[in-house]
Amino acid sequence: MFKTWIVVGFILLLVFFVYVRFAPSKEAVWHIDPTLDHPERLNSFQVTAELEAVGLTKKTLASALSNIFPKLDGERAEILAGSAEEGFLTYISRSKLIGFPDYMSVKIVNIASDKAELAIYARSRFGISDLGKNKARVSAWLKALEASLK
Repeated sequence: MFKTWIVVGFILLLVFFVYVRFAPSKEAVWHIDPTLDHPERLNSFQVTAELEAVGLTKKTLASALSNIFPKLDGERAEILAGSAEEGFLTYISRSKLIGFPDYMSVKIVNIASDKAELAIYARSRFGISDLGKNKARVSAWLKALEASLK
């Protein structure tokens, strides 16, 4: 009887992991405007950042946006919705082992010849806490983005 419960528990855990890895990510649910106020939760991070660069254009920033994040996150990130050209993207990135999805929406709020303002909202799909992963990811991404623009 005990072995049966162990096997059933293992099967349920396996089903959960398969669901996490392959659950569809609907654009209408996850591609949301990062300039809006979102509830502060332990599994999300929201920031408006100002980047300084000389001769900054929308095209330069769009190119950097589409190149930096996937490479920084170990090629595990991909664009879920939006485009760099429109200045509003949502990325999905998955953890290595189980594949927990995290979403990061980025929007160019304002652009001038020497600076740009970006709104970013990063959040996890599952769990009540991300252990600071989204904040760390956004901070590293902004640092790499700013370095690429210099």
